[in-house]
Amino acid sequence: MLRAHKINTSQSRFKLVEELNQNFLKLFSDYDVFWEEVMNNSIAMKRFEVIVEIEYHDALIELLKRSGIRGYTVIKDAGGRGARGLRNPDDRILPDENAVTIFACKEDLAQKVLNELQPAMKGFGGICMISDCHAQTHFDN
Repeated sequence: MLRAHKINTSQSRFKLVEELNQNFLKLFSDYDVFWEEVMNNSIAMKRFEVIVEIEYHDALIELLKRSGIRGYTVIKDAGGRGARGLRNPDDRILPDENAVTIFACKEDLAQKVLNELQPAMKGFGGICMISDCHAQTHFDN
């Protein structure tokens, strides 16, 4: 009786593992379908993250506007360490702060922005990071 019980337990464990595997596969299948739908409804773009000292921020924004960038996000009071040393916006005596400007645009506009931005960054200092992204402004569900 004990032996039969072990077999039944093993069989039920096997069934449980099999059921879990099926649920796991369905979950990943649903996940793949979801991301395929997201990617089909999104726009391939280039994402720019430009970090400059705050005193150059207005000039950067003017350059972006001239290049055709209509929307962006700005994060002020950013600190960190870079080629020009430590930037500490919390220093009460000599505050140094950076501004981070984030925007995305299509490939053709990205090249135009980069052509304008590259020479200006020599004067601004800071860094410009560019990556591929997919933009979606809203979800249907």
